[in-house]
Order: sequence, then C-alpha cells, then structure tokens
Amino acid sequence: MIYVSRPYLGSVQLQKNAYIAGASTDNSSTLKLFNNFFVFGIQANTGALIAGINGDSSGLNIVGEKITITGDTNFIGKNFMDGALIKNASIGTAQIADVSITNAKIASLDVNKISGNVSNFLQSNWNGKYGSTTIDANGMKVDTNGVNTLFGSSGMKLTMAGESVGGIGVQGLTGKPNTYQGLTFWLDGNAEYMAWGARNSGDTSMNPVIQMSWYRSNSAPTGAYAGFNFDDDVIFNQGINVPGDTSRRIIFATKNFQNYNYPYFGDSQGQAGWAFGGSQTYMISGTTYYNATKVIAALNGIGAAKIPTAINADGTVKTWVNVTL
Repeated sequence: MIYVSRPYLGSVQLQKNAYIAGASTDNSSTLKLFNNFFVFGIQANTGALIAGINGDSSGLNIVGEKITITGDTNFIGKNFMDGALIKNASIGTAQIADVSITNAKIASLDVNKISGNVSNFLQSNWNGKYGSTTIDANGMKVDTNGVNTLFGSSGMKLTMAGESVGGIGVQGLTGKPNTYQGLTFWLDGNAEYMAWGARNSGDTSMNPVIQMSWYRSNSAPTGAYAGFNFDDDVIFNQGINVPGDTSRRIIFATKNFQNYNYPYFGDSQGQAGWAFGGSQTYMISGTTYYNATKVIAALNGIGAAKIPTAINADGTVKTWVNVTL
C-alpha cells in the first residue's frame, strides 16, 4: 500500500514507507516549500518569542552590559531611570526632587539648599552687566551719569562729580540714649544748599520748581537769602515760639469784628496784636479794636507838639514832652 501525505512542516516521523514529494525526507527539504521560512517561523511562534524575550508576557525585559538604540524613539507612559547622562534635552516641565521647573523659571527656591560660594555668586551677578550696581563691604552702590548713591549702614549718601553732597539717614543725638533715634536730611560741608521742589501741575519733564530752600550765608543766589526761603503760601496752624525766657507765643490767626474777618498777628490768646484790613490797620488791646490808621492820619502833619505828662489840680499842665508828628 502507498501513502501520499500532504506537505507539512515539522520533524514528526512519518509512517514507514510513507511517500512525500522530493528526493529527501529531512526537515530542511520540507521548509524549502516556503520562500521565507524564517518569517514563517516568527509568525507561527509569536507567543513563544515574546515569552522568550520578556521572560514574562506582561512586559519587555532586555538585559545587557550595553544596549544601543538608533533612530527616533518614542516612550509612551512613565519612564523610570536610576541614572541618566543626557547631552541635549528639551523638557516642557521638569519635577526634580522638591524643585519644580517650568520653562527655565524657578518658582521657589530654598536658599538653604544652595551650596558653594553663594555670596560671591550673588555679588558677581548683582553687580550687573554694565557695572552700574556694585556690592562691597560698605554696602550697595548705584552709579549712573556721574551721580553715585551709596546705601550704607546708616542710610543713603549721594555724591555728584566726585563731591559728597549729603544724604538721608538715621541719627541719634548727643547726650541721649542709643534708643533715641530719628531721620535726618543732611547736607555735606562741600554742598551749598538743599531744597524741596515740585513740577507745575501736569508737567512731567521740566526741572522741579523750588518751593522751599535753605542756603548758606556765602552761597545764596540772587533773590534769595541765607537760611530758609519760602516760595509758596505758608500756613501756621499752631503758635510760634520765640527765643528767650517767655511762656507767651505768637500766632497767625483770624479775628472777627465789625462783621468782617481780619488776619491777625499777635499774642497767642488774641488779646494783644494787630489786625489788617484792605486799607486799615487795627491795634487790638483786650476786646477793644483801635483804628490805628485813622489815629496816625489825624496826627500826621501837626509838626511840633507838646504832649502833657502831668496835670495840676486846677487843670493846668504841669509837665509835658515835645514831639514832632
């Protein structure tokens, strides 16, 4: 009896005297029935290959001293690396330990984590690209257009054209405890004046106009005087103390009499002084108002006159003084 078997792949032993096409019964002849027996082997044994590479069908596990991957590689999902040396990287958002970095801007920084010469790093970078800001043992200095501003231990000091001008700072007073402190606007010995100025309303570019100033006796400009000069309206809401041993003060105030408000200058109690109207001057004594303008006008032009200083019982003048009005 003759057996004709269908072509097959494998190494199963045929029955004795079975017939197959071809002159050979070995496996290599059988595999030659296909143009690419390697591809067929992969396709037919996919599960076995995966299990062989993975060691586990749930994932890929490649073990080796060096693994080289060429070409573009896409990683989808989370990637965990015990260590990495990356030559060039483009990272949208990075989470590194406690530091969150987004587009190279550090949202928060714990300075306790900075190591190395931190003060030198801050100083060298703070000094600025153009060198206008520097930090040294004396403080921070800003130098622009010949004007130097130094922020030191006691405040701010200004220098112009190499000459110390003055500054603003904290200061105590001689004979007072260390806790007795205040703010001082001070002028250095080589400077000539200090002033408070303001630009006119709506002006943002012209030089400020001086409203109040102080000049030395040898440096007052034309039209100004040594000491304080006021170039705007001034109001005194409180009394003015005068030097010397007196408890009385002078005030500028308003007095109302004759149904009119007059500016008043005199004693702080308002009982002795002068009031000024449009064309009249009044002397105030207690609650009585004397029109000094009319009195002086009446006496004006009299010339030589005798003013009694003592009168006898019969009404005659005993003594007098000679005056010229």
